[in-house]
Amino acid sequence: MMKSEMTKPLAILIVLLATMPGYRVVAQCDSWQPLGSGTSGTIHALAVYDGELIAGGEFAEAGGQTVNFIARLDGSIWQPLGTGMDGSVWALTIYNSELIAVGFFSEAGGQVVDGIAAWNGKQWHSLGGGMNSYVSALAVFDGDLIASGGFSIAGGVPAQGTARWDGSVWQAMDNGFDFNDGVAAMTVYQGQLYATELFKIWRWNGLAWQSIDAFPNAQVGPMAVYDGDLIVGGYFTSMDLQPANKIARWNGSVWQPLGSGIGGEISPEVFVLTVYNGDLIAGGRFTTAGGQPADGIARWNGASWQPFDSGMGGVELPTVVSLGGYNGALIAGGVFTTAGGNPANNIASWQDCDLCIADINNDNQVNVDDILAVINAWGPCTYPPPPCAADLWPPGAGNGMVDADDLIAIIHSWGPCPAPPYQCPTDIVPNGVINVDDLLAVMNSWGRCPPPPTLPPCPADITHSGSVNVDDLLMVINGWGPCP
Repeated sequence: MMKSEMTKPLAILIVLLATMPGYRVVAQCDSWQPLGSGTSGTIHALAVYDGELIAGGEFAEAGGQTVNFIARLDGSIWQPLGTGMDGSVWALTIYNSELIAVGFFSEAGGQVVDGIAAWNGKQWHSLGGGMNSYVSALAVFDGDLIASGGFSIAGGVPAQGTARWDGSVWQAMDNGFDFNDGVAAMTVYQGQLYATELFKIWRWNGLAWQSIDAFPNAQVGPMAVYDGDLIVGGYFTSMDLQPANKIARWNGSVWQPLGSGIGGEISPEVFVLTVYNGDLIAGGRFTTAGGQPADGIARWNGASWQPFDSGMGGVELPTVVSLGGYNGALIAGGVFTTAGGNPANNIASWQDCDLCIADINNDNQVNVDDILAVINAWGPCTYPPPPCAADLWPPGAGNGMVDADDLIAIIHSWGPCPAPPYQCPTDIVPNGVINVDDLLAVMNSWGRCPPPPTLPPCPADITHSGSVNVDDLLMVINGWGPCP
């Protein structure tokens, strides 16, 4: 491919600058980035629906426009979902290909829904008449949608704090047990549904809730499954009489701490857990994790705690209350105005740098050979046509099938090809004549064409932008050295 006379010297200059003492190229990964202009209030819940990031919480505006407690991120622009809700959103999930939202609201999109609503991509609708009070937690288990909150009736059926929706009707799950204000969180572990409530952890056996021997000395809250263990966070400092600061793991029989846990000077607590790139992520109101500074968010790699840059800030008690994943990035929502020192109103995105994707020549080192590979490939990537030369009709693009239309195209073109510069696309077997060889080529390729290659032959395009440019060069520089 042709190389620009200006871009190569520019690339080399960047390399020289990057190797100078005190100079460091900063990539858009391994750092917190804002998502638009954020929201006007706390984000309690995150989900991905129809390829878009959904945020729910206690905010009237997102991206500067009115959204009423729930919004979707369309590229980099926040958009409303209909006319939103008339109260705060506390949990989100996906069930039966619809977005489910619950919280302290009675209307969604102008429709009466009473605490729980479903979005089908176009409008909000009720699920069986909703509840007689708020809903604060959701899970999907055994084909049912599980809801919990401060209600005593679900869809007209008595249900003390928990109920399940099978797609048609609500059914109670209390079996005579009263969860009062509902459970704090629910998750599925080893094929069973678990729930946390105040000082207890419960397991649903299909007929009734059973208490798990945990004996925390304070409230338990969020849960996640990590490395085969059930992880529980909260406000406690011990679990089953074992020291465990705000977070503990259970292998089905024994409770253990995660290092020295989570800490801070003002009521530290873990509010949310998730898994990202093989690490356990904890969010909450805290300033240390494993004894080192970590403002509001930290990661556990199975052996030790690590911070995410400088964490969250900008307010007196920066707090992360929701976590999720979107387009390969970790999304954190909560109460903060900065993330990693960058302005970010209550929501931010973190992308891990996969440094060894910059090892273009696969020698387990990111070095000058990879720099040269980028420079030598500089410019737009070229992609071969899909391997379907017999798909002749319509001319120029085909229809994705080798069929009777292509057979007719061969017959109508039968005979010697015209002399150059005329093209002869029906000469599939390039011998200067349309004959039985081309006819057989069509017959042998009959049927649907295979898709084009999913990985284009452009290894120096590390960022998959379709062009080899400065962004790929920066990836090599930031990944310099031996691969881990």
